[in-house]
Amino acid sequence: MKKIKLLILAVITGSLILTMGCMSEKSQARKVVDENGKAITLLTNDKSNANEDISVEKIDTLKEITAHDWVDDNTILATQITKNTVVAATGEGTILRTVKLYDVNSKKEKNIFESSDKFQEPVLSPDKSLMLLVDGETGCCISDLEGNIKAKFNKPYIYAGDISQAYWINNKEIIMPCSGINGFYIINVDGTEKEIKDVEDNPFFQQAVKVGNKIYYRTILETTQEMKVYDIDSKETKPFMEEKHVLNFRISPDNKQFLVESYDENKDKCSLILTTLDGTNKEILVEDKFLSSSNWSPDGSKISYTVSGKLVGGSFIIDINTKKKSLISKSIFSTKKEEESSSVWSPSGKKLFVNMFEVKDNKMVDNAYIFNLK
Repeated sequence: MKKIKLLILAVITGSLILTMGCMSEKSQARKVVDENGKAITLLTNDKSNANEDISVEKIDTLKEITAHDWVDDNTILATQITKNTVVAATGEGTILRTVKLYDVNSKKEKNIFESSDKFQEPVLSPDKSLMLLVDGETGCCISDLEGNIKAKFNKPYIYAGDISQAYWINNKEIIMPCSGINGFYIINVDGTEKEIKDVEDNPFFQQAVKVGNKIYYRTILETTQEMKVYDIDSKETKPFMEEKHVLNFRISPDNKQFLVESYDENKDKCSLILTTLDGTNKEILVEDKFLSSSNWSPDGSKISYTVSGKLVGGSFIIDINTKKKSLISKSIFSTKKEEESSSVWSPSGKKLFVNMFEVKDNKMVDNAYIFNLK
């Protein structure tokens, strides 16, 4: 397990190096909002580029909590570290976590699994009734939100890093990349499983999304990160797009488009690219020094993303139809110790959270920030 933790830390560190950077300062308007009762200043784009329909009413900070997904518009599935003896520099030590439901309005918490080193990295089902978890004893398991285990899966080649990138195909099936078999692992809530082995001779797969008879995924080699597509029927693999540094991708809510984060060495820039499922009709939405954490709004009309950097950074929202951008927050990027890790919309699209971590007392500490949009 220690070896796996070190591998995950190395991959995260490498990804952050690629996705951190700075952006140009532009003329911007200022807006004072409330963050946990304290007035702070946020920046919004100048009128020529701002989406006037999107602004931030307030930002709530959840200290030392990692948000994973929204159960509903007021409830977050989260984990919280209760004990951490891991040294950031070496990865050695033990982490105990509580998996919980957190009400962002009442601040009430309901523990699902208490202070354990077994359960972590919950991935919520589309209907919000079940979750996949890393199980330190068996590999992975499926549980309901009351903590009742529905199925367990124990394979020696299932790694925590693979499970954390699992994708719910529907409310019953889950697919995950599986570096241990150079392919994919598909499991069902009824306890059945399927292996797709030897897709290609590559020691490291990341992400896997299944649509129909095709599986879209990323491979990581020494100098490239490519997005590829595997045809289950023909067993053929081919590049999905020509970009050689695909950092992340997300499928749209209607399963008809991909949002791709890509880095161009020649331009020394990152791009957010929209493309159809066959990799054609590509459209560059945003280009900047470094971009990360893009995600679709529930209705597929907007995309959140982050620009990170030493001088300037912030969370943005872009309307994919009008191309208008809104800088919804800069305040949480003011410290050099914190780096962004994810962004997730609530079911109504009225709230958005991002996770940040900082190294505190030589340990990594997570904080979640809830943007209340209006």
